[in-house]
Amino acid sequence: MEEVEVKWIHAIQVWWSWLWRTMVIVLPLSLLVGGVAGFIMGVLSINVQENAFFLQIVGGCIGIYFSVSVMKKILSKSFNGYRIALVKIDTSTEIDA
Repeated sequence: MEEVEVKWIHAIQVWWSWLWRTMVIVLPLSLLVGGVAGFIMGVLSINVQENAFFLQIVGGCIGIYFSVSVMKKILSKSFNGYRIALVKIDTSTEIDA
């Protein structure tokens, strides 16, 4: 396996691949979950302002979950003849005497 120097174009290709997939999933899902939560809170007369922090935490967790899921998928993709490989390196610090 040949290791190549990572250039800006490579980084941008991987970043863009991750970004658009994440946005396609997270934005509509966030709108749906937010709309449903707002409707339910309205019907139950729950103050949205008092629960804003909780709702932000839930939204953040949804975003993080799908962001990592997309990154896992990206790791198996190829980019113009290249693919990302996770290679285990020897990190032992033992010195043979």
